[in-house]
Amino acid sequence: MRLFYLAILFLVTIYGCNKAPHAAPPVFLPTPVTDTFFETSIVDPYRDLENLTDSTVISFLHAQNDYAQQLLQQHPQHAILLDTISEHSKNTAPYASRLKVTRNGAYFYLKRIPNQSYANLYYRPTKESEEVLLLNPTTQTPENSTIDYIRPSRDSSKIIIGLTSEGKEFCKLIVMDVRTRTILPGSAPHALPNSLGGVDWLPDNSGFVYTYLPVIDPTKSKYLFDSKVMHYDIVSRKLTDILSKAHTPSIPFNKEDFPLIYLDSDSSLYTLAENAGVSRYRDTYYTTTKSIASHQIDWKPLFTKEEQIIQFEIENNTLYYRTSKNASNFKICKIDLTAPDFENPTVLVPEIADATITDFAVTQKGLFYVTTKNGVAAKLFWHTDQRVKEVVLPNAAGFIGLISHGIKYSSLRVRTRGWTQDFMRYQFDFENERLVVEKILPNEETKSLDNVVVREIEIPSHDGTMVPLSIIHRQGITLDSNHSVFITGYGAYGRSRIPYLNKKIEHWVARDGVYAIAHVRGGGEKGDSWHKGGQKLNKPNSWKDFIACTQYLIDKQYTKPSRIVAQGGSAGGITIGKAITERPDLFAAAIIDVGSLNTLRLHESPNGLNNAKEFGSIKDSLEFKALQKMDAYHSIRPNTSYPAILLTTGVNDPRVAAWQPTKFAARMQAATTSNKPVLLTVDFKGGHSGGATASKRNLALTNDLLFSLWQTSHPDYRME
Repeated sequence: MRLFYLAILFLVTIYGCNKAPHAAPPVFLPTPVTDTFFETSIVDPYRDLENLTDSTVISFLHAQNDYAQQLLQQHPQHAILLDTISEHSKNTAPYASRLKVTRNGAYFYLKRIPNQSYANLYYRPTKESEEVLLLNPTTQTPENSTIDYIRPSRDSSKIIIGLTSEGKEFCKLIVMDVRTRTILPGSAPHALPNSLGGVDWLPDNSGFVYTYLPVIDPTKSKYLFDSKVMHYDIVSRKLTDILSKAHTPSIPFNKEDFPLIYLDSDSSLYTLAENAGVSRYRDTYYTTTKSIASHQIDWKPLFTKEEQIIQFEIENNTLYYRTSKNASNFKICKIDLTAPDFENPTVLVPEIADATITDFAVTQKGLFYVTTKNGVAAKLFWHTDQRVKEVVLPNAAGFIGLISHGIKYSSLRVRTRGWTQDFMRYQFDFENERLVVEKILPNEETKSLDNVVVREIEIPSHDGTMVPLSIIHRQGITLDSNHSVFITGYGAYGRSRIPYLNKKIEHWVARDGVYAIAHVRGGGEKGDSWHKGGQKLNKPNSWKDFIACTQYLIDKQYTKPSRIVAQGGSAGGITIGKAITERPDLFAAAIIDVGSLNTLRLHESPNGLNNAKEFGSIKDSLEFKALQKMDAYHSIRPNTSYPAILLTTGVNDPRVAAWQPTKFAARMQAATTSNKPVLLTVDFKGGHSGGATASKRNLALTNDLLFSLWQTSHPDYRME
């Protein structure tokens, strides 16, 4: 292997638009490899960087991270901004996160107090009870452990706790006896509960089921393959395979598929299982719930992905579900599981013309459902046999989420949030038919932004399609083309950019910046058709919508190209990577977090075969062309003036391999003539997201803000 690594031995002074000198980046000598697909030759100059077990590649990653961190931290405002953000984080009132309320009214939640790196687990037998500390991961678990998942049993006697470390996503599941606050012997390893369906207790709370991944080492060839659902028995501490390609040959599992089981309802006579992956719609099977513990399971087909079912609840013999079949904006139906007939379901809530049905919950006193227009304006409705009534919200919401305990209970919890309003929790008061604020902690505060304007508009894209665009800024700004703009987009898997108040919005707007969200095709803002409009062969719509939204902000004099930062992460890396390579003149800078940037090599990444369902396969001639078009790495042109770019990656990322941002960084550094920095920060212990300490999150936010303000020539962050 012909590799060459050039250490930073001397400083080369380069002047960008802001006159800031910086060192030359580390260099990795390209060794071109040529692939041929359907008579098309593709030259890949940095294929060697895909070998993350090679010591030279690891050295290059370290050098890139050192280069990026040193360049960012040499800015005179970096330390000041980091102190400001850290102090702001410390002064934030305690907040109960990952709240779980059991059917008997017990509360479990995580809470991080100021100056604490990790959140602790707390419990209350009732809402009015004094809180009880169940677990402090800093003192009661191995070093650097973080609580990343919790699931109490139905009777609240036990709780499953998912422990991870250093930002990795894989968990070890342990069980605690709540009454004695002791951790029971044994554990269930190799879990990914926040991504793969969670963990479900058996009806008698004697054990649980979860999706187990045999290989979690990203350097191994079978990484993420041949997953199985395991039953973990608390007493025997035995793991038993109950759903997998090996155990259940009647179900056509591929090696990249993820089997999932749903055991959530305590009133259900049936349990459902899915042949899952990144696809929204999945082949689904069912069996009797009582057969799970005995392992004498006969899985029968229930519905196929052609039914386009995305959400369901089982209550007794009835399946309630949300589907986009013949209803792009979704409808809610029900069928009898003793004689399932998906061709003739009972339609409870028909499709709505101007909004998408985004959630529902079944209670003893009726069905509740949520509609959302353009992904940003949510409403709540109560459906009974007698009427459909809108539930008035105390505050307008961009997002509404529902939680119920099922048809046997008169219980409904509602969560809302918006661009300027953090999470609010409510309980529904059935007697008075209204929402009542639910605070878990006595001093718990919900953050909101004052004197801020949110504009929700639609703008025409390249083909005339109207694309939702959210624009956030302080009141009274002058449209003089002089504001720094931070515009973000995603556009994949049918997932909407749900409104929420994040710290980036708060800090950006406070510095007179304009924050914008482009709700591009590929997401779910306008239903199933919106997703398909940015999928596979239609993927160019995602970045063309993003470019159109950016151009609108320029045309309306919010900003100008020299003051625009584009941002996206994960699959949103396609949107941002292609936007800046197709229109480099439109942006001053870009931030791409753990981004998918080399789609022609997705099949070689850990979750690549799965992602073919969303983006396409190189084995199909048309989908190959689509992957070629959306490949930002192969779109980089030599001797071209590109924006400043900040890329991030995690070596243990199970979703987007670290070599994707790394290859993009190396090629972009060699190609750009703009004299603007191209930086790659690397978390050598972290993964795709989650599990990070407060200090690590504060540093990442500081880097993003500093880089954005610096590269858009904000008056307080220029370097003369």
